[in-house]
Amino acid sequence: KKRIVGFDSTNQNYSGKGIPMAMRGHPKLNVGLPDINTAMFVDEETGIPLWYEHFDGSVLDKTQTPYSMKKIIDLGYKKIFAMFDRGYYSEEDIAALDQLKNIEYGVLCPDGTDWVDELFRKHGSRIKDKQDCYIPEENVYGKRYSVTLFEKQYFAYLFYDSDRAEEERKTIHEIMAFFWEEASKRVRYTEKMQEHYAKRGIIVTKADKDLETGKNFTLYENTEMIQELLDGTGLFVILSPVRLAPS
Repeated sequence: KKRIVGFDSTNQNYSGKGIPMAMRGHPKLNVGLPDINTAMFVDEETGIPLWYEHFDGSVLDKTQTPYSMKKIIDLGYKKIFAMFDRGYYSEEDIAALDQLKNIEYGVLCPDGTDWVDELFRKHGSRIKDKQDCYIPEENVYGKRYSVTLFEKQYFAYLFYDSDRAEEERKTIHEIMAFFWEEASKRVRYTEKMQEHYAKRGIIVTKADKDLETGKNFTLYENTEMIQELLDGTGLFVILSPVRLAPS
């Protein structure tokens, strides 16, 4: 029987002296002090920490992770399935994790990655609110797909969460309204302005100067881009080399 563990790391600002691992790094809260990093994995069912380590504040958690996993194996842990958040998704990390014995894993994948967005477009509508994809214990919908990534075969677990979708849709509309208002306050068209707002779903086209407002551009919503963002709400992907039931 596997034990499912959640793995994560964080850093702390350190104001003392004489600790060699306290170094300048990448703090979540930058107050001008050196950092100490802490990695930990926690039993998913009970929330009890099973293992932790401190490491140099200058080391990125991604860089340290494969070494942390190796230490866990050396301590005698077996049959562990480790879950990682988006911060651990990289070709290098996944390749390192693939080399480890006795630990299986899943990694939450970042939105905006080409293959993830393609999975959303291709299969998102096939799992949304579909009874045969429903996972009652999690109140989500999910399905497993085979993907070739980094020249290897993996399994992509695509999920849809309706509560998450509602929150994300609201956020998209709020952000859109914010940037529309911001763009509307501009007066003069520039190519830099056009590029800036194009990434935010707003099309800026140069126009004759309006004598009343003084503006020399027109704004349009990029409805196709916004719709694509809305279609992807509530969807997320977990990548794993292990073939499992989505539940």
